[in-house]
Amino acid sequence: MKTRCLILAVGLCLWAAVAARAFDTIKTTSSTSITCKVTAVSWKEVGYDQRGVPGSVPVNEVFTIFFEGEPSSMNTARTHLTKALYQEALDSFNKVKTEDITNEWIAQDVVFYKAFCAAKLALGGTGDVVEAGKKMLAFAGQHTTSYHYLEACEVLGDLLVAAGKFSAAEAYYGRVAKAPWPDFQMRARVSMGMALLAQGTAAKTAQAEQLFNSVLAMNVEGDLAKAQKMKATLGKARCQVDKDAPAAIAAVKRIIADADPEAVEMHALAYNTLGVALLKAGNDGEALLAFLHVHVLYFNVPNAHGEALFHLTKLWTKMGKADRARTTKKLLQDRYPNSRWTQTGGA
Repeated sequence: MKTRCLILAVGLCLWAAVAARAFDTIKTTSSTSITCKVTAVSWKEVGYDQRGVPGSVPVNEVFTIFFEGEPSSMNTARTHLTKALYQEALDSFNKVKTEDITNEWIAQDVVFYKAFCAAKLALGGTGDVVEAGKKMLAFAGQHTTSYHYLEACEVLGDLLVAAGKFSAAEAYYGRVAKAPWPDFQMRARVSMGMALLAQGTAAKTAQAEQLFNSVLAMNVEGDLAKAQKMKATLGKARCQVDKDAPAAIAAVKRIIADADPEAVEMHALAYNTLGVALLKAGNDGEALLAFLHVHVLYFNVPNAHGEALFHLTKLWTKMGKADRARTTKKLLQDRYPNSRWTQTGGA
């Protein structure tokens, strides 16, 4: 018994010694984890010390950082974020007592993620675009050295597009375009292309197609670049639906076949694009199935779900299914009251 107690005591002492050491964890976009002590943070890279050996990770490869001593509710919030459950994530971040936080990087994370969740809710049609924009603008203005800075600029651009302020949006996308990494440059061009598409004119659509083509022409490898090329392909397909719907349909189907099944936002965007192309091709039946695909499988992607409901409402009406049209329209209005898709002619 004495021996067992001695072993237990020694074990507890060793555990306490390890627990007392401060460790941070940098989670990278390639799913690797770096256990270390973060020593420096900038918009460009995160510096760290790993057992006396210094190192750094460029921001485009940082997925998130778990800081030693951060509130446990932040882990819960991040889990919600990975599932695109933005209201649940925001609720968890709101539980964090910021007055108890002494690490400035943790405090910045809380501010950013609150603004990020508010932005995603607004872009999905359940929040206020202007208020979300104010929060993200405040973060970007005060924390220019944050590793979230470029992402904040990108989200600000998205919010400005939603508010119809396209020139201002282009300025923020331009900041992302100046990043030293090709995948971020691609992200910026894709976002600019989507902003041009949203303006709905033939001239803007032609400019958008040029941007998407420039992304597809970039000789860049890796998962991040591949994802941007897929988005560019979908953007180009939207540009082509009026002049060559069959080509657009074929391109989208290739993306659906190649995309990671876990990339729900990519699939939601792809099926909506497919539906639009099928409508242009005069194939209402298959278009209906494409939009139903988003409604049934990707309802957790708010803006895509809103667009799908909008098109479904029109299709049910066209097919003489008045009851289904009313039900779908009510769901759209109830779930996404602030979305552009709730407006007449929302496309």
